[in-house]
Amino acid sequence: MNQPQSNILLSLVQGDAGRGWASGRQGWKQMNDNACEWEGIECNQYNEVISILITQTAFSGTLPAVLGTLTSLRELRMGKNKMHGTIPPSIAALPNLVNVNLAENRITGTLHPFRSIKLRTLDLGSNDLHGSIPASFLAADSSFQYLSMTKNRLSSTIPESLSNLISIDTLNLSDNNLHGTIPRSLGKLALLKHLHLNNNFFVGQIPPTLATSHPINGKVGDLLEKIYLQDNQLSGKVPIQLADLSNLKELVIHENKLTGQVPNDICSETINSYFFQGNFPPLLERNYCDAIACPVDTVASDGSYPCIHCDNRHYNPYIGQTRECNIYTNQREILRKMYVSTTIHGKWDGQNNWGDDEVFLCDLSGVTCDSNFYVTEINLSNRGLKGTIPGELGFLQYLEKIDVSDNQLTGFLPSDLQWAPIQNLDISGNKIRGIIPPKLCLTGINGNGYNGDYNCGHIACPEGTYSPSGRKDLKQKHDCLPCPHNNPEVLGYKACRELGVASGVFGAIVAIVTLSVAITGFVVIRMKRKKNYFKHVHVANELEMQTPINRENWPQEGEIKPSAGAIQEFHSPARQSMRNNPHLYSSTDRYQPIARSEKNENNRSSLAHLKGESTDGVSNRLRTDLSVSASVKTSKSYNSHCSNESPSDVWLDVPKI
Repeated sequence: MNQPQSNILLSLVQGDAGRGWASGRQGWKQMNDNACEWEGIECNQYNEVISILITQTAFSGTLPAVLGTLTSLRELRMGKNKMHGTIPPSIAALPNLVNVNLAENRITGTLHPFRSIKLRTLDLGSNDLHGSIPASFLAADSSFQYLSMTKNRLSSTIPESLSNLISIDTLNLSDNNLHGTIPRSLGKLALLKHLHLNNNFFVGQIPPTLATSHPINGKVGDLLEKIYLQDNQLSGKVPIQLADLSNLKELVIHENKLTGQVPNDICSETINSYFFQGNFPPLLERNYCDAIACPVDTVASDGSYPCIHCDNRHYNPYIGQTRECNIYTNQREILRKMYVSTTIHGKWDGQNNWGDDEVFLCDLSGVTCDSNFYVTEINLSNRGLKGTIPGELGFLQYLEKIDVSDNQLTGFLPSDLQWAPIQNLDISGNKIRGIIPPKLCLTGINGNGYNGDYNCGHIACPEGTYSPSGRKDLKQKHDCLPCPHNNPEVLGYKACRELGVASGVFGAIVAIVTLSVAITGFVVIRMKRKKNYFKHVHVANELEMQTPINRENWPQEGEIKPSAGAIQEFHSPARQSMRNNPHLYSSTDRYQPIARSEKNENNRSSLAHLKGESTDGVSNRLRTDLSVSASVKTSKSYNSHCSNESPSDVWLDVPKI
């Protein structure tokens, strides 16, 4: 049964904070059944709620899934509040949503596809969303105009499906953990004006297709006005095609791995003009390319004008670098950077003298030098390294081999390694994410390029694939094969988990639970068997041993007294067998041993068959049990015809085991 709209909306009022929020708003406190009269609520002519507009109202609470039953809802604007929790799939699936703004809250969880084909704008920026952007994230292809998911923790590549948003004018995915390359297909977005991809981990080149011209209103041109790509790992040169963007006002590309120089055709007084505000320097002395990126071997506070040259101890091969020239030309400084970057979360395993400045460079564990004391190899396989691979290793001019396999390294593979003459590189068995920088894929590392086969898989298997060596190896005939099951998204994977096999913390939990269940089951079975055994012994005692004896008949000093071991033997399995086979005993005293000469061989064979033992073994067992029994009880110990009990009479209490 459908709930009244007022009840659905009141699900937003949660706890004391919610009641305090509602108390100052019309309709929410009085609980008026006509929700269309509430503050921040709008309805259509059918009195169906179509808008929830409570932006910047100090609202505190979660988004209840029941809001997904307001199927006529078009506007959901709850930005700049204190909202927490996740975005329920039922809300993302609302069929008539047009505008959604949940920015600047504390929303967590992962993204769900938004199913409304009418959706125009979606702002989820400044939250705590994580995970990947779904491949089919938005159903509204032709009508969608604005997407912002800035300042979250999204960690996937950009799905190709976003290039189908042909009417979008703003795409803001900045300040996340996105990786991979910038899709060339973004050049299809003919109406795109603002592109914000800064502060991520993108590699590869700036796509020249961003400057693709499109026929718009009968004219040929491109509408891009702002491009923000700073603070990534982009490499290569700035494409000259960007000079064709006649409307371009801001191009920010500092703190990447870009080389060469900014093409003069792009440099203009209209691009990044704010750098020259205040008539400084004089008009004739201005270098408009410096306003886009400082040249090689210089730095600036924000990567562009004014630019300062590096000193002799440092080198900077990239344009648009900030703060300071932090790339050392000294081998010792580079290796010190390696040590610091891989000991952030703990020391290495095994011999480690890297922290001792008194040790000669070439005597550091895992380091090999040539005759001129240039570092040629670094072998730190299976040493417990934790941290990231520093890009500075690429500036060891004679480095030919790096083996950091089977450690716990994270982060991304730096494109700086392109500068070193590396022939062998092994990063397998770590937790390095992303993709292989395209520049590295054009080198001869690990035989890459043999017979014209340039393949990034020669360096490391891509995410979701594996090989025994963690890479494509022609000599060992290893190829990178897809993992059939859900496996970590890391480079250089060596083995896929089998279906149903857990790992990590979850695997440990499963193992502990399984072990606990097994132990519990074992204990229960043992206790049940023991209980049955005690019950059997108790019945035997009642039948055979609850006969009163007089204290006077207890063996006196000098006579043989029963011991605990003798009593235990009395209840041995063989003894129980004799109780169940009375024909093995004499007719006059069943507790007296039968003479060996009187034993019946047929009975011996029968008992041996019953217990699964040899007849000689059974004879020895019976001889021992009966001898012990004789030492415990004599013909005077029990009187089956005794009918009178004196106060001194007691019951023989045989301890149970």
